[in-house]
Amino acid sequence: MENSSWGIAPSFALGLSKPTKVTFAYQHLEQDNVPDYGMPRQTYADDPVVPYSNWYGLKARDYENIEQDLATVTIEHQGDGFNLRNLTRYGRTYRDSVTTSPRLLSGTTDTIRRNDWKSRDQTDEVFSNQTHLAANLKTGEINHALSAGVEYSREDEINYTRVEDAATVFPTTDVYNPWSFPVTSEVIEGQRCNFELNHLDDFRSVAVG
Repeated sequence: MENSSWGIAPSFALGLSKPTKVTFAYQHLEQDNVPDYGMPRQTYADDPVVPYSNWYGLKARDYENIEQDLATVTIEHQGDGFNLRNLTRYGRTYRDSVTTSPRLLSGTTDTIRRNDWKSRDQTDEVFSNQTHLAANLKTGEINHALSAGVEYSREDEINYTRVEDAATVFPTTDVYNPWSFPVTSEVIEGQRCNFELNHLDDFRSVAVG
């Protein structure tokens, strides 16, 4: 199992000494990993104990690549007795991966089959906008604190299924001493699934004291 990543996260602001301040922030992250889906649950009761460092994947097939971008703009205005803040954010994450899910061969306790794999060819996008007002009011000798806001967010997800070359034969391996055969598996894009989530939140609160 191997994991490597790099990223940048610059930000800058305008109007730091002004009543109205605007902040821009951006984050970019990339990961290049060799994933590990652990061991079959039955092996945790084996005697002798199976080493936790064992990896049952295939070097020629298993991988995980992730790219993430996140951009945020925040506008704040400090007035006489109130603060108004608006935040707008857009994010996009793409995950491309094929991972061996190790399973015991039927009728055995020490042989792992590696023809069960999990895949992601998935893009997630999120857009969010939030506005918040905080104010301090006074009526005679009574002080009031007001907090009110509204938020809208939208999430979209697209995931592509995959199929493998039917001619590929995956070797089994020993549960105690696994090794990664240089097997090449042709995995191609299959039918597309599309999931979409939308929601609108509105929250208000008033405190008097």
